[in-house]
Amino acid sequence: MRTAQDDKDTAGDIDSGDYRFWHVLVRDDFTSQLCGTRRNLQVHHISYRSHCGADSANNLLTVCQACHAAIHGGHIMLGACGG
Repeated sequence: MRTAQDDKDTAGDIDSGDYRFWHVLVRDDFTSQLCGTRRNLQVHHISYRSHCGADSANNLLTVCQACHAAIHGGHIMLGACGG
């Protein structure tokens, strides 16, 4: 059974006060949607905020820190949304 401490340890640097991000973590079962790990999780904006991407759940994806860095480094592309 998952505990609150498990979730805190898993969520990496997500601010527990930002419920939009917690909603996405719960929706994605505290699992990176790219590699499947449950450690060092972050929430990625599929359409970047700098490109007017929304903070809505349908524009957010749970990824681990390594996958997040690979997305921003251009090593992983996310479909038609442009990562």
